[in-house]
Amino acid sequence: MLDRARELVNIDTVLADAEFVNAETCSYIKHSGCDYIKRKGATETVKETVAEFEGRADWDSNWTLQGSGRVKTHDTTLVAVEKDFRSVPEPKRGDDDNSPDITLDDFVETKDPGEDDLGPKQVTLERMTEESHEDGENIDYFCMITSKDVDRVGIDPDEKPIGHDPEGSAWGIGRLYRDRWGVETSFRDKKNQFEAKTRSRDLGYRRFLWMMQNLLYNGWVMLNSAVSDQSPARDDDEIVVKQASYLDELDKRVLSGLSLDIEFPDQEFG
Repeated sequence: MLDRARELVNIDTVLADAEFVNAETCSYIKHSGCDYIKRKGATETVKETVAEFEGRADWDSNWTLQGSGRVKTHDTTLVAVEKDFRSVPEPKRGDDDNSPDITLDDFVETKDPGEDDLGPKQVTLERMTEESHEDGENIDYFCMITSKDVDRVGIDPDEKPIGHDPEGSAWGIGRLYRDRWGVETSFRDKKNQFEAKTRSRDLGYRRFLWMMQNLLYNGWVMLNSAVSDQSPARDDDEIVVKQASYLDELDKRVLSGLSLDIEFPDQEFG
């Protein structure tokens, strides 16, 4: 599959789920001149390694993937980034739970001995994020293996760093792997919203519809990117124009004004 894909497009990094993790395929990807980032499940070996990790992102550049086929071992890098942080797990609330709801106003500072009582002060969100994590916290890590070089933690992309190069960082590996979900989402969107339905067996006609599907989808992506660029408050991947609205406007403003006299199998235009 990799060889066929490389005949059609240039591949720099292969992104894959945990089911594609084995020493043989990882070695072959490297042999082909590509890098890889793959999700790694929570095996006992992974758990033992991650137990020694510190902070919200960490890595082990001397991690060995065990194989059972022709390739017995494969040296790689295990990267872990924080998936969901809770310093204190939320209690499960039942129907008979009469515990009071807690609001931000309930989190107040208490004076230290010998200090004047300045009254309660609400803990700000900035202070909460800057304070060190409490002892005994459990960080839920998202683990990956990669052939890319990792030499630093980097900056969490959720902090939206400006002018920051994520290459070679643990957070950068996580951000790159995150693009994999964008690929799956685009395939789903094309199939459900942009794909033309036909019963024709004419391969040329079906290929034409496939090309139109991709052109329409790419136009929608470019429109959202252009709108996001005009507003610094928006994220680059934020959806501004809905797919249905885009197709409706395209139909009203463009297609309805065309005078077409084209015939395709089982379809009529004009």
